[in-house]
Amino acid sequence: VVIEEYLNYHKHNITLPKTNNEIALSIDHHMIEENKVILQVGIATSQVLDFSEMAPINVSLVIDKSGSMNSEGRILKVKEALRKFVKGLRPDDIISIITYDSEARVILPATKVNKIDRLNSIIESIYANGSTNLYGGLELGYKEILKNYKEKHTNKVILLTYGIANVGVITPDSIVFKSSHYNQMGIDISTIGVGSNVNYSLLQQLSKAGRGANHFVGSEKEDITKVFDSELESLLSPLAKHVFLELE
Repeated sequence: VVIEEYLNYHKHNITLPKTNNEIALSIDHHMIEENKVILQVGIATSQVLDFSEMAPINVSLVIDKSGSMNSEGRILKVKEALRKFVKGLRPDDIISIITYDSEARVILPATKVNKIDRLNSIIESIYANGSTNLYGGLELGYKEILKNYKEKHTNKVILLTYGIANVGVITPDSIVFKSSHYNQMGIDISTIGVGSNVNYSLLQQLSKAGRGANHFVGSEKEDITKVFDSELESLLSPLAKHVFLELE
């Protein structure tokens, strides 16, 4: 049972504040037995409707295309979600795409969206085969971000994976340690685990160190698309970083 999946689909309706400086707080609780309570705390900011003034986005999509992604047509569903994701980017946003199987490759170097004329054909060229060199792909994603890194921009890697690393750097502690080096330089990372054969602990550690979201989705197209939608929203409208919440 993956607890995060329940949270992904739970509608925590909070009345949104009207100004950017306010934060709404909601607390739901339910007593399940004596001295035991289920507690959910929600926070929300005002809704951003005008993205024109938001800082440019520098995003790298790191896509697992190992043989496991052929199962149940996962790679086809991922490609459809990618096409929808890139449509939501603005002309001055920067995107790069890295794929990995036994080897990692940059199939789209970091480029402004308005200078890419074959984005859909690049996405369509992705096919699944081989093993899983997860860190090889991750490192290339970070390096593409560094080409255009600016502190006040949104600099983020989105890692999508189905399998467990079995080529290159395969020890979870080593992957997290090497990844955190780039996080300390100001690059965030969100992780998307597809299917059940995923190292949940590794993806949780990566996203926690990289100040990003951690998603787990099934094989349905709606699940994958939903995650990319929420990631695009958080990329386009980041209102706070280094958020700290303390419960007493």
